[in-house]
Amino acid sequence: MDTVTLKKINSLLASFAHIKPYRAARLPLKSCEEFMKLPLMMRDDIRQSPPQGEVFSVTATSGSSEKQMHILHSKNCFQTHLRRLIKIFKSCGMEPGDLCLNLCSYELNSGGRIMEQAFRALGAGVIPLGSLTSPEKIKEAIALIKSLKPTFINSYTNQLYDIFSVLKRKHSVRSCILNGEPLYPWFKDSLRALSGTRIFDHYGAMEFSGFAIAENPKDTSMKLFEDGLYLEILGKDGRTADLGEGRIVVTDLENTCMPFIRYVLGDRVRITRKGNAKYIRVLGRDADSLLIEGKITSRRLMAETILRLLGHPRFFCIIDKNKQNFKDNITLHIPEKDLSASATLIKELGGRLHIAHLVTIRPHSGHVPKTSTGKYRHIIDLRGHVTRH
Repeated sequence: MDTVTLKKINSLLASFAHIKPYRAARLPLKSCEEFMKLPLMMRDDIRQSPPQGEVFSVTATSGSSEKQMHILHSKNCFQTHLRRLIKIFKSCGMEPGDLCLNLCSYELNSGGRIMEQAFRALGAGVIPLGSLTSPEKIKEAIALIKSLKPTFINSYTNQLYDIFSVLKRKHSVRSCILNGEPLYPWFKDSLRALSGTRIFDHYGAMEFSGFAIAENPKDTSMKLFEDGLYLEILGKDGRTADLGEGRIVVTDLENTCMPFIRYVLGDRVRITRKGNAKYIRVLGRDADSLLIEGKITSRRLMAETILRLLGHPRFFCIIDKNKQNFKDNITLHIPEKDLSASATLIKELGGRLHIAHLVTIRPHSGHVPKTSTGKYRHIIDLRGHVTRH
């Protein structure tokens, strides 16, 4: 930790000295070791901390894994996030004169607006369509691509599949930026082959906006842009470090509205260094585990198994209790055209996850539940008790 970062942290702590976790801190902190003795902040801790200071912008998490949380940003914080996004989008080849179809939400619960400002700062035009939450919106997006011929699409994974499963390679799009979801490398290859475009994984969170992107579409790791942030890796032994594998801990050095100081974001990652740059690979989420019939099962592995066999993201699972015997039931909904794969799907879910005896497969009408930001909700757990690590 350099002296400039330590100075900013001391300024932040002075702003939040009234909050219980920081009352005992002796300011100014004089070393990184003193900083690392500060308590870790979880989402519930942030919710319980009253915001202060002048609010410049408000966003919110989608609430797809936990209940929605509103995020307040100071002006300096917002501007730092914007500068970071400009660098990120420039790194994937966006240039003056490009036209971007922006499919990220323009509602309170997404970063579509700040992304649009970053595109415009680079001299790119923007088609502000927002989330594809219905078949009609998908048709509208396809019509806009045909008529206005954008060179970039900024979207979520399922939106990209919905578009290019129709257009194939008959379009003007050169590159796609994918936000907010883990993208399996083999599925990214399938999307690239289907669309003929370059696909860049973009990593961030509503709390901090974006802070990493794949420099090359074939990269499995993303280059970190740490401007305004201080990142730590929390290992299994409870210690933190700059590099390594574990839970990512983020301090926003500019946000004086909310105490994002040593905030445990909820993702498990690996951070490495190559030359003068750092790279991050997202391994999963803390909330990735499900307790099914007393056994811990990976939500991510379940979705990946189904996705790999179907080859597309148009499916969803509903997990609920049987009202008679109180055991778990899993109903997997897939398109009718895929029903011939039912036996193979159940066999794979039995071999990899040992839940085949719980799974019933039914066709769906083409509607897949989505979050408020337009991402598919592949697994809907109605039981009310998700096991977390």
